[in-house]
Amino acid sequence: MHFLEKLLKEENTCVAGFWHEQSRPDRDDYLTIRHENIQEDRHHNFNKYEWSSKAYNQGYPYDYKSLMHYGAKAFSKNGEPTLVPKQTNAVIGLREKLSEQDIVEVRHLYKCEN
Repeated sequence: MHFLEKLLKEENTCVAGFWHEQSRPDRDDYLTIRHENIQEDRHHNFNKYEWSSKAYNQGYPYDYKSLMHYGAKAFSKNGEPTLVPKQTNAVIGLREKLSEQDIVEVRHLYKCEN
């Protein structure tokens, strides 16, 4: 998939009300953030947010396959991982399409369960 197409899908998902998966308040249960490998001006991309009434994914399991999940070397300054999954063999950052869970969450958010 072309980079621009991926970017447009991700940004449209942000506009739809989605946060990046690794910004969830429970992300530390699922990932280790390697701050020492992050580009100096990109640390804000790894902020963790608190649940709120607008948190679409509250109550849903963490989704390593989400379109809204960064890859392992996102914003790396040295080619080393910035995100390390705690689940053995978890693959992150595929971002080719909405995951099954993304679809469930979009349907729930916009009340189109059927």
